[in-house]
Amino acid sequence: MIAPLLLNSSSSTTINVLPLPLSFLLPVTYSYFDEYLRKTFIVKAILMHCSSPSSYILAIIYGSNSKIAYCNSATWVELSDDQQSYCDIVFSNNSLYALTQDGSVEVCNICGQIPKRLILLTPTMEGNYEEEKPYLGDNFSRNLYLVVSAEEILQVY
Repeated sequence: MIAPLLLNSSSSTTINVLPLPLSFLLPVTYSYFDEYLRKTFIVKAILMHCSSPSSYILAIIYGSNSKIAYCNSATWVELSDDQQSYCDIVFSNNSLYALTQDGSVEVCNICGQIPKRLILLTPTMEGNYEEEKPYLGDNFSRNLYLVVSAEEILQVY
């Protein structure tokens, strides 16, 4: 099993994270994972500390399909379905914000026993409708990002 290790480079403290379930690795073989995916499997990881130092929630975007899972100090839970790919995640106000490839934002409460999707925000474009413009085309970057700024969540595209 593969067990991520979190390292605080400024204090040299580490947090041992539960091993990833083998179901996260399917359908690839372990030897393939060991040689290639080990370097690219986790696309992004974010950490939210809870009330005690040993209590945390680690959320990741992982795999070739960019799925989301989180570990709550006790177990790994997969959040995403097979039909959606994600490009960014952030924590704010004890909620997980997940940005999909189409620009939608899902807001989930993962602090309880059962994860619950609170909101699905779908982007709309305002402006001149005479010009046909794809929502995410011809931008400065092909990647989409979420940014936490004070009490707001901003989308960068």
